[in-house]
Amino acid sequence: AMVRANSARALAAAGHATPRLVLQLRDTELVVGLAAAESLACFGVDAAPFVAQAVPLFDALRPEVLSVLLGAFQSFVGKADDVLIETLRVTVRQAEVSSLLIFDHLGAAGVPVLTKALGSDSGLVRTNAIHACNRLVNAGVAVDLEAVEAATHDAIAEVRETAGQVCALLFRRAKPQLIEFPPIEIDGFDREVLSFETLEKVKKRLELNRTLDALKDGRPAVRANAARALAVLEHGTPLLALSLRDADSDVVLAAAESLAKLGDHATPFLAGTAAVLQSIPAEARNTLLRSLVALAGRHDEVLIEALRVPTEFAEGGILLVFQTLGEKAVPILTRAIDDASVLIRLNGIYGFKKLVEANVPIDPEVIRRKTADPIGDVRSTAERLYGLLITPKRTQQLREAKSFPLEDFDSKVLDPETLEAAKLKLDAGMLAEALRDGRSAVRVNSARALGILAHQNPNAVHELAVLLRDEEEDVQLAAAWSLGRIAGEPAVVVPRLLQAMNGALGALRGVALDAILAFGDSALPLLRDALDNTDEFVFSTLIPVARRRDDKLAATFLEVLKDRKEPQRARANAASLLETIEATDDPEVFSAIERFRRARRPALRPGDSPPPERRAPSVAEPDPMPMPDFDVLPIEEAALNKAKASFDIALLERMLMDGRAVVRLNAASALGLLGSKANGAVPALAVRVRDSNPAVAIAAAKALAKLAYYPEHVVPAMVNALRDAHRDVYGVLLDSIEAFGGVAAERLTLEIEKYPHRAFAVVRPVVNRMPKAFVAPLIDLLNSKKLKAQERAAELLLEIGPEAKKARDPLIACFYVKDGGLRVTAVNAIARIGDKDQKVISALRELQEKEPSKAVQYAVRRALIALGQDPEPLNAAPSESDE
Repeated sequence: AMVRANSARALAAAGHATPRLVLQLRDTELVVGLAAAESLACFGVDAAPFVAQAVPLFDALRPEVLSVLLGAFQSFVGKADDVLIETLRVTVRQAEVSSLLIFDHLGAAGVPVLTKALGSDSGLVRTNAIHACNRLVNAGVAVDLEAVEAATHDAIAEVRETAGQVCALLFRRAKPQLIEFPPIEIDGFDREVLSFETLEKVKKRLELNRTLDALKDGRPAVRANAARALAVLEHGTPLLALSLRDADSDVVLAAAESLAKLGDHATPFLAGTAAVLQSIPAEARNTLLRSLVALAGRHDEVLIEALRVPTEFAEGGILLVFQTLGEKAVPILTRAIDDASVLIRLNGIYGFKKLVEANVPIDPEVIRRKTADPIGDVRSTAERLYGLLITPKRTQQLREAKSFPLEDFDSKVLDPETLEAAKLKLDAGMLAEALRDGRSAVRVNSARALGILAHQNPNAVHELAVLLRDEEEDVQLAAAWSLGRIAGEPAVVVPRLLQAMNGALGALRGVALDAILAFGDSALPLLRDALDNTDEFVFSTLIPVARRRDDKLAATFLEVLKDRKEPQRARANAASLLETIEATDDPEVFSAIERFRRARRPALRPGDSPPPERRAPSVAEPDPMPMPDFDVLPIEEAALNKAKASFDIALLERMLMDGRAVVRLNAASALGLLGSKANGAVPALAVRVRDSNPAVAIAAAKALAKLAYYPEHVVPAMVNALRDAHRDVYGVLLDSIEAFGGVAAERLTLEIEKYPHRAFAVVRPVVNRMPKAFVAPLIDLLNSKKLKAQERAAELLLEIGPEAKKARDPLIACFYVKDGGLRVTAVNAIARIGDKDQKVISALRELQEKEPSKAVQYAVRRALIALGQDPEPLNAAPSESDE
């Protein structure tokens, strides 16, 4: 031990830094670990790369060694800030026992580094940086308030929440700090809020630096007067924007009035103030709102920049400004939706939605252009808004019955043969216009007729693409069928069809798949682009397409995998898809996947062992088979039952990973017969429900149903397998999930709350299979704090219908929430349940009287009709000029 310790010290004396010193930190002898830590500290910045490697080892070091090592980081500040920031690029759990300890030790000296880290491109770095700031503030260390305030608008929820906590701590001022010299010797400056006129009279005697210091005083009156004095001095400062978060309402009002009075002097700081509109008192909010509205036409770029926040902040902030502007907001939002920033484009679309709700006229063509946006969220939001814009046209009958080419064209759905026989009477222009008619039969017949004509009219193709999101399933099916027949405008249509596949199950999914295949090779570039998407989207859409296509699509995936210029996510999805469609039999494909995955493995850290080599497709060292022909052909259940007493469960579990499908099939079947003894193999069986071989997936699903163990892991795995399940596997998976009963319903409801978008589509068929089991969990989900989860719960209760009578009162409670979409869904669900109790009727009529939204009013009317009641006239009925 003494030799090792002296050797470590000798390296420091010789000025020779080496990563081997990092390994010595974990030496079993304390004297050696201390010597290594002291030597690394002696090197200072020269040892920065090696010391950074020691950060992941912090939780394994002795306290004495760690204390010495933390001192080494003191010399990095200002000289190796990048190294300190890089230590934050770990998970939050790892950071708590490693990099956050460094900044705890650095204290105030580390604040400039954390300020830089809050501006990093890495979400992990920003998350850990704000946690470090939170720890410092709790320890009484001052941090950069402006940087923390900016972090309250971060795209990552955890960063925003922690930044909000830090801001609250900084503004709490539990122990007021009194300024020694006020900005001016004037009676009442520290006791009451003075008027602007009073401060204007003594303007020449005000000192700017002291006024700025007074904003940090512990007395509310001093802070409010300092804010007003800055307006009198015509000095704009971001500190006024920060004062809008003050705990005292007088200070908030003074800051808002000062920003309004400063005019152009405050313009650079106003963009960041929109985010607090929802949280400040009404008088201050109205004052600030007027200031922001006044920017329109003079500083449009400030209003556009204010849209660069997460949508949940924009909803109660900057979007209120655009709603107040009305028609004046249209040119500003038109510029915003063409911005390079995804957040600005997305919030610009939501801004247009606010204007539509306020009955401001919007040109649908402006929104239709964004339905081809490369970003899925922007595209889908634009499509929904475009549907809203053309909905008013659907409320009328665009044509008289006699103007249609066929009898009953406007009253019932005609079959394709009837339309084919009348082909010569069909007019493409009239049919494209009729796609917007309010009667679903007209829309279905028009869509089918356009498909029969196969007329590649760009306007008709765009309208058909929009109908993929129609509220009527028959219309969606007709639109998808026609788009496949027309096979025009692939750049517009193929992405929409993929979106339709992703959100649908059953008939629409199959028709959309056939339509994509109809585009042939012209769809290949678009399918290639779709690889750069979430793995859930890719597996839900591209796997079915790949299984029905020729080898050209596999070759396209292989090109993406080999091209290093392609995004990493696209290459990773290409590798997974090639494996799933069993293209790895080709040596070129197998080696390409191996090279890609080898390149993505992280570099080994000191003390790490190399990862195990990937096993070959079949077992490297064959295990003895449990019974004859186990690896040759599927064995019947009766034969397995006779031999089950001799089965080795660990061996069967290993065989689930065998490269031969027949071995995996027999192993899964055998484990299902062993009862509770095989509970330990449940996680391995859950993986096999997504096996590329349908027979293996079926055997695994049946085995899990028999074991009925570990539902919190098994049920979500089986539900996720529904996304891309083979048609033979689909029903077996539903049967297996149903075997778990109410436990499955509770577990899947939790999944919906966690992932409202991702889980909804795959949970829906399970709800249809066992509706009664879901009623109680969905009622609980209606009380969730997540709006999207509440919406999904209401939608599923709508699908359940009359069996969801117990949800009546919770759904009525949803009539009074802020979100219009949730109110509409709740009303539709009440109508579908069909409860004609007087309490329901009274609640609907009360909602109709008070509801400002036309969409909700229409839903209420439909509900009253469905319940056998006379609907009252709509509020604000259209006048003759409107008609």
